[in-house]
Amino acid sequence: MPSRVLRTTESVARVCPGRIATVVDAVVESGFLWTVYAWIDGTSLDEVLAEEGTFSRARAARVALELLDVLDAAHAESVTHGELSPGQVFLRADGPLVVTGYGLAGATSVPRLTAPSYASPSRPATSGSGPPPICGRWARSSTRCWRGVRRSGTADGPGPR
Repeated sequence: MPSRVLRTTESVARVCPGRIATVVDAVVESGFLWTVYAWIDGTSLDEVLAEEGTFSRARAARVALELLDVLDAAHAESVTHGELSPGQVFLRADGPLVVTGYGLAGATSVPRLTAPSYASPSRPATSGSGPPPICGRWARSSTRCWRGVRRSGTADGPGPR
């Protein structure tokens, strides 16, 4: 499992230099996968939205387009993220955004709970074949639209007006 996480991250990083978090190490301990990333000089999209509130449509579009570049490059390599959420997208003051979590989806046999607000409706219930590319498209749509331009509510509350 750890080697798969490292391989997947390295594969995506080759086509998205500087925009995929570098995995320093990955180990399984007591059935849990622990992943260590190099320091990211940035703040998660989740934290930025909590501190600053709703993005302007222009800023949300800029972030969404950057994120689409990363996801599309990964999909071109037949790699889907699987569980993208605003906590895995880091915004930096200087430089492009950074995405964490590649290779983690389905990396352990431990059942994972995905936030319903971000989970693709086509997400497979069983492991094995991995999520189809539509799952990545669903994740990027919910990440950028639901959280980036919503005016009020929580992840389970009302969306954009």
